[in-house]
Amino acid sequence: MREAAEEFGGGQYTYVVTVGGPIEGDNGRTNQMNLAELAAGRLQELGVAETSITVLNVPHVTCHRTYASALTLKNWINDSHIEATGVNVFTLGAHARKSLALFKRALGPGTKVGVISGTDAEYDPAHWWLSARGIYVILRKTVGYVYAIVWPLPDRLPLASCR
Repeated sequence: MREAAEEFGGGQYTYVVTVGGPIEGDNGRTNQMNLAELAAGRLQELGVAETSITVLNVPHVTCHRTYASALTLKNWINDSHIEATGVNVFTLGAHARKSLALFKRALGPGTKVGVISGTDAEYDPAHWWLSARGIYVILRKTVGYVYAIVWPLPDRLPLASCR
């Protein structure tokens, strides 16, 4: 989050939007706070002005969470009548490629999408193959990326449940 605050806290962005769904606890139930609110609070703690942050809550979905976030952003842009010519998405490490593909898909060809990949502290990205966690994350995110570019997905919420 420190990297995100450095990127978005300088005033060069018109909107800083946090997007996220419910936080699931150990028992599988969702808490009242969601990831978007958590991110917004952390950005504020790190110096991003509260007035520049918009929080978008994503409905609870069991799969396609990143795509649901992208569609939520698309709906907000459309409902707010904002002429967004470009969007930068901040995410962690190897998830960036998949996020880029899904946000491009959701927002369409009229909106330029960039991605900023924050540092994933769970493994050393320069030597990911030396740790079980690094191997797991890279393989999972690679499969997720392939899925993101080839799998048919609806163009609106709610998303069908996965089976």
